[in-house]
Order: sequence, then C-alpha cells, then structure tokens
Amino acid sequence: MWKALDHLHQWERDNLPESETAAGGEILIWLLKCKDRPRPLKDLYRSSRFSEPTIRASLRTFVERGFVEIDVNAKDMRNRFAYVTPKFQKTIEAYWQRFNEVVLLLEVTEQGTGEDNPQSGETSSCIAGD
Repeated sequence: MWKALDHLHQWERDNLPESETAAGGEILIWLLKCKDRPRPLKDLYRSSRFSEPTIRASLRTFVERGFVEIDVNAKDMRNRFAYVTPKFQKTIEAYWQRFNEVVLLLEVTEQGTGEDNPQSGETSSCIAGD
C-alpha cells in the first residue's frame, strides 16, 4: 500500500512541475479550476497567499514545461491571461488514472485484510505514519 502511494507521489513530482511546493500546489489547483478557459493572472496574484514574485517563479516552470500559455490582451498590455494546454490536460488525466488505480488497490487491500470491517474488531483510522 505504501509503495503505491510513494509511486504516485514520485510520478507527481516527475510529471507535474512545482507540485511539491506550496506555491506550485496553489497554482495547480488554480489551473484545475480554470479548466479550458483563459483566466486573468491578476486573479491568481490577488487570490494567492504568496507574493507575486513567488507565484511568477512557479508559474514560469509551468510555462517552460508546456502546461500553461500566457496571452496578452492586444488592447491593454497590462492584462495577461493564462490557460492550460492540451499537454496539461493529458498529464492531469494520466494523474487521475494513477490516483484511481491507487484507490482501487487500497480498497482491495482493505477488503483482503479485514480493515474497516466491524466484525473483525479493527478499524483503519490509520494516518500516515501510524
């Protein structure tokens, strides 16, 4: 079970830039909420608990990896919009597939060991490290 979770976490680090950082995780969630529509970067900067330079540095990694593209409004150069690329969408789909595989593995493991089975007298209130 722990190997599967570790494998998922390693895949995330290898394939999703900045996912191991708090700022990168925040950007990742913001991008997931964007779906396929462009959103103003000022919304990201304003909603973030991190400084604008920190967000810019993390966002640059997403851009460099081809997950995000930034467009500038031709009428007002101060307005910039971010949108996810097909590469980002495919990577997220692959992540969800792996995540679901881990969930299924955990369910099978719990059924096989009797965890969460009231008749066995055991519960799986296991938190990482227990």
